[in-house]
Amino acid sequence: MFGIPNPTTSPDQPNEPIQPAFDSLRQPSVPYTQSGSLYGAARCRDRPLYPRFGEKADLNHSDEQQSSGDGPGPCRKFFSDYVSQRQTGGIMALWCRHLVCVGFHIIPKCEGRNDVFSAVFTHWPKPPDTIIYDFACQLAPYSLAREPAFFKNVLFVVDQMHQHGHATCTTSSFLSTYMNTNPELQNINSSAAECGNAGLSRIKKSVSYCSQEHAMLLIKQFLGVWNRRRMRAMLKE
Repeated sequence: MFGIPNPTTSPDQPNEPIQPAFDSLRQPSVPYTQSGSLYGAARCRDRPLYPRFGEKADLNHSDEQQSSGDGPGPCRKFFSDYVSQRQTGGIMALWCRHLVCVGFHIIPKCEGRNDVFSAVFTHWPKPPDTIIYDFACQLAPYSLAREPAFFKNVLFVVDQMHQHGHATCTTSSFLSTYMNTNPELQNINSSAAECGNAGLSRIKKSVSYCSQEHAMLLIKQFLGVWNRRRMRAMLKE
């Protein structure tokens, strides 16, 4: 699916290695046009397989991963929206609180928890303090079960717009719960990913007619211009 709400990082001082201008910091052996992945920081570690959770070499079967039983129970809202309807893949983009895209990759099939988990684990030397995601209620146990030491201090929360659809989820998964006690979270634009993905929809049709190589070039160019405009706007504020 194109433009699914994606994670928003929210530390007051973003991780320094993440450069939103996409300065070609990638593995030289595999061009980003072929790998289908481009992040502002170099890949700092590999994503291992976790056999005890039944993971196989092909991690593209996101629908199977999402319904796996390693979490406290499937979120009915997400399962019915993305798995039962068998929606297709698209672009997974990660956004900071300032509406700047810090990286993206192509999703072969439907979006899954592994897309967020792998992107953060392989490109962040240290994880962000807060990850806002519309399926954070299941992303948290998925991530903590696989890499507890890495994600132990990360707050996983559902943004304010989507939390109302999680009727069966505990309020500990909602951003609004923590906003009442943490003043820093009150200033976060929890819809930053929504706004960014809405911007990406401008090239949706063009990308759909491109080969992967041309699609990656187009997305990089679009997000590069988007990021520079956002940073110039922040300098004026």
